[in-house]
Amino acid sequence: MAGHLPPVVARPHERARPLSLPVDLPVGVGDGAPRRSSTVQLPPHSSVVVYTDGLVERRGEILDEGLARLCAAVEGAPPGSAESICSAVMAAMDVGAAEDDIAVLTLCTGA
Repeated sequence: MAGHLPPVVARPHERARPLSLPVDLPVGVGDGAPRRSSTVQLPPHSSVVVYTDGLVERRGEILDEGLARLCAAVEGAPPGSAESICSAVMAAMDVGAAEDDIAVLTLCTGA
C-alpha cells in the first residue's frame, strides 16, 4: 500500500472492513528507501478489494462515507467470484458522480 487507501477485506461471517496497514510514500516518490510489506491471513471464502481513490471520494462528502459505502457493497455482493464482487461494487458506488479515475481489483480465496 504505497500512498493508497486501505484495502477492504471481507471474511466469512464478518463485516467487510478496511485493513489497518502501515502506509508508505507513493511509488516513485522518495529516496529509494525500502518499502514495507504486510502479510494478512485470510480464511477460505474471503475477499480483498483494492481500489483507486476515485471510487470512494466525492466532493462535499467525508471520506468515511465513501469507505462505508464500499464496505456495504462488498458485504452485499453475491459470493463466489471476484468478477461478481467487482460488478456489485461498481453498481453500488455511484461511479457516474466520480470526478477521478476508478480502478477496482478483487482477490477471492478458494475453499
